[in-house]
Amino acid sequence: MALNIQILSKRQTETWPSWHLVYEWEDVMAKDLNIPIVTSSSAAAILDNRYVQKILSLAFAKTIAQRIDSLFRSKTKHISFEIRLKRSFSYSNNINAIPIIIDFYKNKESDQFYQTYRNSSLICVTSIEVFNYLLTKNYPLNIKHLPLSLPDQYKLSRDTVFEKEYTLILAGRRNPTLWSYLNEYLLTAPDLEFLYQENINGELVYVSNKKGIIGKFNTREEYMNLLKKCKIAFYSTPGIDGEEHLTGGFSQVTPRYLELLSSGCLVLGRYKDNAETAFYDLDRFCPNVQSIDQFSLVMNSYMSTQQPDIPAYSSYLEQHYTSVRSKQLQQYIKDMDS
Repeated sequence: MALNIQILSKRQTETWPSWHLVYEWEDVMAKDLNIPIVTSSSAAAILDNRYVQKILSLAFAKTIAQRIDSLFRSKTKHISFEIRLKRSFSYSNNINAIPIIIDFYKNKESDQFYQTYRNSSLICVTSIEVFNYLLTKNYPLNIKHLPLSLPDQYKLSRDTVFEKEYTLILAGRRNPTLWSYLNEYLLTAPDLEFLYQENINGELVYVSNKKGIIGKFNTREEYMNLLKKCKIAFYSTPGIDGEEHLTGGFSQVTPRYLELLSSGCLVLGRYKDNAETAFYDLDRFCPNVQSIDQFSLVMNSYMSTQQPDIPAYSSYLEQHYTSVRSKQLQQYIKDMDS
């Protein structure tokens, strides 16, 4: 059955690196579902204007907009990724929209979730922790869990052999606990070279503690190639170790974990024991270090390990590629129409 669906993309207007992964998901889904990608219209751009958003976040304005919007129900629906939960009426939560919400935190936006998304006939959230939370609210909404994924172009072959150039990478934001453990560990391993991200003159660059700046790695290809050169990687979920106030307690597994595995990295980290980390079976390949002693034991073991169990990584990742999510989304849409 052909789907009367299109993907509404922001690729012509949003160039921030966080969106590049979203566009890769869109490309895979468009191919798998045989649906077009269309760029945001001028009307969508107007709704994205911060002043318009502020007005449409007001209860009376939002209600009026939704009542008008309900008159324009169409057989054609559009999928729209949202990096952050919206607070205002928008093209991505109107009556013909299928929003896929990535970051969902407990804050003033989540308090207004029902009022904001009540026109949408299907709403996908990427965190099972958030999904379970929304179920307790008993909202009369069609809410589904659509987990985050690894784009299929990064599939890991069982016979891949990686040539590693760097010992350790701290990709993305820096977890304060892992950072403190690392600095203590360096007292016994002063020759360890590691890479970390730094904002220098408004630009994000990767820096080696031994060689200084090694590059920007702004594109997805550059970033993934860098990960493939690194033997060990730290990984942590947001909303822990002092960041709880930023997420309201939610702690979602991010695609970086899947990216690290597909790049053949040995991973150790910090994360909550919750439904989200259980869903991704995080402790299978990523020890959750709780002390400097445990950190040191894992690091010493990893330093002496040549390669991780690539066939095990490959088998695990098979359940988390974007093509798997495409099939889930396709079924959700079919169920919506039945």
